[in-house]
Amino acid sequence: MEISKEQLAKMAQAYKKAETQHVAQRAVTKNGILASAESVEVLESMSPKNFAFSIDVDDQAVANQKMSGRCWMFAALNTFRFEIIKKLNLENFELSQSYLFFYDKLEKANFFLESILETLDEPTGGRLIAWLLSSPMNDGGQWDMLCGLVDKYGVVPKDAMPETACSSSTGAPFWVRETTRWPSGLAGSMTYSTPA
Repeated sequence: MEISKEQLAKMAQAYKKAETQHVAQRAVTKNGILASAESVEVLESMSPKNFAFSIDVDDQAVANQKMSGRCWMFAALNTFRFEIIKKLNLENFELSQSYLFFYDKLEKANFFLESILETLDEPTGGRLIAWLLSSPMNDGGQWDMLCGLVDKYGVVPKDAMPETACSSSTGAPFWVRETTRWPSGLAGSMTYSTPA
């Protein structure tokens, strides 16, 4: 069904008359949609007054991801780390985030290249190719990706593969890689972002 100019005009008039929608619009504009949609009643019902969720950890400092988008990896490896320290009765110990980061990038590069090969018949200006090119190797990830990396490559102590300037600050190299990788015709139409 095509949207007509008449339908748009009717919607605009109906919107002008709906005061509650104006309040909602101001709230979303000022606070963002997630904060505006948050229900205090739901939060209160999910969090009994005297309940606090906590995992007590010893005095060991948690690892610092610095300027990289690897929070998902650091969170899991910090949890593993505390269990290893406890189980092996160690004073201090840290797993290598760089090690898994290397293999994460390798797997993402492989996925990207395989996807490009599978889509050779797709139009280069199409949405699928644009999606593949939009963020082929960002830092982000989640639990299932970490599990896959650990299952396939294992983990090593940080001493075996310590952090480097590049692994601790992935924003600039990522932006440079992304803006220089593609032919100028494609790169000009892409958006770029640095890891959160």
